[in-house]
Amino acid sequence: MYTIYFYLFNAKENNNISNMLKELNKINNENQQLKFETQIQDRKISNLENDLKQYKTENLNLKKELENKEKLCLTIIKEKKQKFENLEYLYSDSQFKLRNEQEENNNLKLYIKNLEKELEISKKWYKVL
Repeated sequence: MYTIYFYLFNAKENNNISNMLKELNKINNENQQLKFETQIQDRKISNLENDLKQYKTENLNLKKELENKEKLCLTIIKEKKQKFENLEYLYSDSQFKLRNEQEENNNLKLYIKNLEKELEISKKWYKVL
């Protein structure tokens, strides 16, 4: 009877050990799956961090490029403004010179008329003599 009891106890114990081994195997499989998923997540995080670094670098480069273009635009605008101001000055100066030339022309015409009148008077005076 003792052997049967020992055998039954041993069978029950073996069944418990077998169940424990199955449970341990299941837990090990779950742990392996979790480790695998953790590795995948770690790779994803690493890839995202690399992408973030790349985007930050690209953003810095774009900001520098934008700043350079803004500086260039400001320089071009200043040059255009200076050229426009120079043209305004030249236009104003040209108009002033034109008015002076017109006035001088009118004065010369008056001078010629006066000379012609003096010539006529001189001719008349000369005929009288």
